[in-house]
Amino acid sequence: MKKKEIVFALLCSITIATKAQIYGGDAAMQMPTTELYNPRIMEMSLRAHAEMAARQSALFKQYGDQTVEAFNNGQWSNAIYYATHALSLYENPSLRYLRGSAYEKLGSYKAALKDYKSAKKGGISEAVGAYDALKKKMKELKRRK
Repeated sequence: MKKKEIVFALLCSITIATKAQIYGGDAAMQMPTTELYNPRIMEMSLRAHAEMAARQSALFKQYGDQTVEAFNNGQWSNAIYYATHALSLYENPSLRYLRGSAYEKLGSYKAALKDYKSAKKGGISEAVGAYDALKKKMKELKRRK
């Protein structure tokens, strides 16, 4: 998760987890007291977020490893499946390139181009050649029709 998302999630969970006491002033404002900043609650929330990040990281590694294994075994659909799950957790240009290659092997050229383009932006040099070659191939196929 991005830093801003973590901070926002932390603030939301703190707000929900606390007994937001209301002061007797303006009822429309419903201002919570400083109980929101209870160090024990903040520590619990930070620990929960750290545990969640560790689980996501482990899942990302597992899906990434499964992507590579499926790709190396020529199981293109499985490679796409695992790469998609890994990419839902974290962006990774190398996995984008592998998924693009698997899409290309299955004839899903538009999806492959999209992943190659993303991998190019991420600095994967192989994606540059793959993108250009696939664009050329698609033009040739279109011309033949």
